[in-house]
Amino acid sequence: ARVEVSPTSLTVTEAAGDSRTATYTVRLTIRPSGDVTITPTSADQTAATVSDPLTFTPENWSTAQSVTVTGVDDDIDNAGDKRDTTITHAISGGGNGYVGYSVDSVTIAVTDDDEARVEVSPTSLTVTEAAGDSRTATYTVRLTIRPSGDVTITP
Repeated sequence: ARVEVSPTSLTVTEAAGDSRTATYTVRLTIRPSGDVTITPTSADQTAATVSDPLTFTPENWSTAQSVTVTGVDDDIDNAGDKRDTTITHAISGGGNGYVGYSVDSVTIAVTDDDEARVEVSPTSLTVTEAAGDSRTATYTVRLTIRPSGDVTITP
């Protein structure tokens, strides 16, 4: 292979923190006669994004370069608690057979951090039978994530 990609599968999360990003490396195996640019692209940028294109020169061609993948929070409770996407790579420049060369893809699993719930606050109320303001009380109902359709809540 003229281009090595490692690893070819990663897992990231939607949640903020260290596990929201992961990296893989790309390395050329044959010295190019000119600059080679490898552009990673996420098939689903609503699931994961990738860092900028990599440029390999005749001087740094054998040094691995990193691609950073970042999970995207979607505020949706995804089926199976994950989404999958693929990172593909376009290659340009370089001569020595790099033009049009196929580069391995990287499979990304994005772990979901959303859970569909209904929150009620406060969870207990006190009302009296006597006349006055204490005969009524108010509570708030809130959905924890954006629903995919209408939600009806009956008290």
